[in-house]
Amino acid sequence: MSSDKEFSVSDDAKALVNDIIERNNWDPVVDVRYSPGSQVGDGYASKHVAVEIVTSKETIRLFIKYALNTDTSSFESVAKFYANETFFYDIAYPAYSKFLTEKNVQDVFRNAPKCYGTSSKYIIALEDLKYKGFCLFDRTKIMDEKHISLMLKTLAKFHATSFAFKEQNREEYDKLVENCAGDLFSQQPKDAPTIKMFYETLADTLGKLDPEEDNSGEVCW
Repeated sequence: MSSDKEFSVSDDAKALVNDIIERNNWDPVVDVRYSPGSQVGDGYASKHVAVEIVTSKETIRLFIKYALNTDTSSFESVAKFYANETFFYDIAYPAYSKFLTEKNVQDVFRNAPKCYGTSSKYIIALEDLKYKGFCLFDRTKIMDEKHISLMLKTLAKFHATSFAFKEQNREEYDKLVENCAGDLFSQQPKDAPTIKMFYETLADTLGKLDPEEDNSGEVCW
């Protein structure tokens, strides 16, 4: 198995890749290649790794993310983020997808990449969407209205699915959320830097809206 000599990948991440290969019976595997999965600075709390699993018939491309600095005092919040993301891919999204299929709803939330596997070592392996034409939006630029609208509509579909699932499958929903790490935003102290940054950004944004043109009305928070 080959890898870039200047690019290191954790043993735990490689172990997850090997487990994925065995579970999917991708045999014979000719080579496994590791390379940087994103530009420097794109992962705020994680390392991104692109993986090419080469077989005699095809090449399977994965995008792996795993937590950094797991031995620091600030890792607790990062661990909760990973716990919730793992919960989404392992439990919530499969349950929601099954629910939507049973209801035969067409225009729904199907906007999550395929998850090949997760690890208790704070590692998540997804399909590499770069090869489907997707790319990260340039964070140094202001997002245009079309992107913002698409993002909000997609989030609305996701939350609508959650509300419908809760309403129509309450017992299953209650069991499902037992595995969730909780709302990390509300769990933080009110004077936490991230909370202050959020409210400062919100206040700045609201101050730039036109009550009539933007139809914002009165906003209370």
